[in-house]
Amino acid sequence: MRIRYQTRRLALVVLAIAAMAWTTWPVGAQQSAKKPLGYDVYDYWKGIGGSRLSDDGQWFAYSLTSQAEDPELIVRNIGSGQEFKQPRGTAPQFTPDGKFLIFTIPAPRSETDAAAQATPTPTPAPGAAAGEGPAAATNRNSVGIMALPGGQVTTVEQIASFRLPTESSTWLAMQKGRAGAPGGR
Repeated sequence: MRIRYQTRRLALVVLAIAAMAWTTWPVGAQQSAKKPLGYDVYDYWKGIGGSRLSDDGQWFAYSLTSQAEDPELIVRNIGSGQEFKQPRGTAPQFTPDGKFLIFTIPAPRSETDAAAQATPTPTPAPGAAAGEGPAAATNRNSVGIMALPGGQVTTVEQIASFRLPTESSTWLAMQKGRAGAPGGR
C-alpha cells in the first residue's frame, strides 16, 4: 500500500513538471528581440504641458507637445466629457468667469525649422525692416479665443503676448507683434 502511494506521488510530480515545461516552452520560443530606440524616436514622444483648470472646476485644458510635431490644445468639460481640440494651441488660460479660454498659437513647426536652418542674417541696423532674424518667430504667433461651452475659436494674428486680469473677464491685453513686411511697424 505504501509503494502504491509513492508511485502515485511520483507520477503526479512527473506529470506536473511535464505540464509546466509544455506550457512555458512556446512562450519562450515566441519572444522576439526588442528593437532598440533611436534618438529620432524621442522627438515624437508627447508630453503634457500648460495644464489649467477653470476657476469653477468645469473645464480642464492642456497641450500635448513634442519636439518634432506641432502642439495640440485639448479642452475638456469635466462633467459631460465634451472635448475640443485646437491644432498648435499652447499656454491656455481661462478667464475668471470660465466663459473663455485664451491661448497662444505659435507658427507652424515647419516654418520655424526652415527659419532655423536658414543662414543667419546680420543684425539689422536701427530703423531696418522688422521680421528678419530671431524675432520673426514671435511675430508669427497668434492668440486664440475659444468661447465655452460652444468651442468656437476666434484668432487674432501677429500677437507677441497677452495678459488676463486676475478678477475681471471684461478685457484682455494683447501686445501686437511687428508685421513681417518691410515698413510694417
